[in-house]
Amino acid sequence: MTTESTETDDRARRKRRRTTALGLPATGGRTRRRIIAALAVLVAALTTAATFMLVTANAQAAITTGTWYTVTSRLSGLALGIEGGSSATGAQLVQQTATGATSQQFRFIDAGNGYYRIQARHSNLVLDVYDWNAANGATIAQWTDLGGTNQQWRATATGDYYTFTNRFSARNLDLWEHSTSPGARISQYDPTGADNQQWRLTPVGSTPTDPPTTGNPSQGECATPPSQPGSVGGSLGAHDPALWAGCSGQPWYVFATGDASQGGGTISMRRSTNGGQTWQSIGTIWNSKPAWITQQISGVSNLWAPEIHYDAAQGLYYLYYSASTFGSQRSAIGLATSPTLDPNAAGYGWTDRGAVFQSYTGNAYNAIDPNIIVDDAGTHWMAFGSWWQGIHILKLDWPSGKPAAGATPIRLATKSGGIEAPSMMKRGDYYYLFTSIDTCCAGANSTYKITVGRSSSPTGPFVDASGVDMRNGGGTVVLGAYGNNVAAGGQSLHRGLISYHAYGSNGGFTLDIEQIEWNSAGWPILNGS
Repeated sequence: MTTESTETDDRARRKRRRTTALGLPATGGRTRRRIIAALAVLVAALTTAATFMLVTANAQAAITTGTWYTVTSRLSGLALGIEGGSSATGAQLVQQTATGATSQQFRFIDAGNGYYRIQARHSNLVLDVYDWNAANGATIAQWTDLGGTNQQWRATATGDYYTFTNRFSARNLDLWEHSTSPGARISQYDPTGADNQQWRLTPVGSTPTDPPTTGNPSQGECATPPSQPGSVGGSLGAHDPALWAGCSGQPWYVFATGDASQGGGTISMRRSTNGGQTWQSIGTIWNSKPAWITQQISGVSNLWAPEIHYDAAQGLYYLYYSASTFGSQRSAIGLATSPTLDPNAAGYGWTDRGAVFQSYTGNAYNAIDPNIIVDDAGTHWMAFGSWWQGIHILKLDWPSGKPAAGATPIRLATKSGGIEAPSMMKRGDYYYLFTSIDTCCAGANSTYKITVGRSSSPTGPFVDASGVDMRNGGGTVVLGAYGNNVAAGGQSLHRGLISYHAYGSNGGFTLDIEQIEWNSAGWPILNGS
């Protein structure tokens, strides 16, 4: 093909694309102005009725985050899908005859400020303007969720259809060249409002294997709340266990302090497929620690005391972890995210999001032992702390999971002899703060105990059952030595259950899980059974 014929074809292609939102040819400026002026009266006459109709239609077509949709082109009637059903990064978005395949199902994850990330169900990857190409005609592909603006889309309702505008490029999701053929590519183009940029969303529902709707530790998330396992066995060497108790028929997971000899000392994982009774080790979240840790904090051999939290709107699990050395205040809390907990699932993988919060010698706090709580207003908070001036809480920006602008730590509890490992939950009118006090990690000489206080606010003040403020050393002991165990602590809360590690009289430690019971005064009861 000659250069001249190529340029002629390109001009023709551009001419085909240059139509107005009403399908009128893009004529010269004077002619176009006459056409627009002629239409103005008609548009004005219809404004009131059109406004009413649009408001009604928009309300009916509201996007529900977490719901899976089939996305259909208004022009072709074909469905969006990932080419070849591929789960690989870089696989392109195309239109296909609707089959109901999971590669043709998408959900919308709130990215803030009116934007969404659009996630493919089969791969857990999100739609991405490939290679940050802002030009008309750029490829739209699936990619690992990195939170970039090239992965964020504004949804604008027009009657029964939506247009999707990319935050990075300001261009619309576009059926390229107005094709009506299966397999045609999807791209981006200047907003025109034409039918090839309009998309119908049809809910396809969810399955019982979808993630739960919230990460808060309440029993209401499951049709049948998980119950205390009759016994626990298997791989139980989990220190500082962060429990995820699956709903009926779903697996349970425990994330725990890493072992320096395994996976580079990164957070360890265990799974139970029989309701928390038998646990198997399933490795570590990574094979080595993130580079920023070893660069910033000297001597970190393993990562400690994780926290697991799920956000349905983001479609992500948030795994917080601690990096420090024993007895040191030079510490950091880090964050990793994954769309699934199952290492065998498509899209699995923990993406490190870097440091969340750090502490230095002389601070009032030690930045380890994170715990996430969401208050009634939907604000996310991170409780944390170990020794020094005790337990603090910090307001978070969401969905970044990092500190909110201008946020400073608020002190919640102190205790002579040591306090750490905060875990918080809401029950009724109160937030309950569980902590671990006294000596951990001393084998048979450990004196760890679990204490609790409550408050009407996650920022305190928390008082114990005797009315003593936890900032002044208060805290009702709910569990210490039991059975053959000399100490218990390092707890986490999920769906009405508490997990912790217990030190035996032989010096070893083991995972334990029990149902939290409540007395008539609204205080928790634990007995180690």
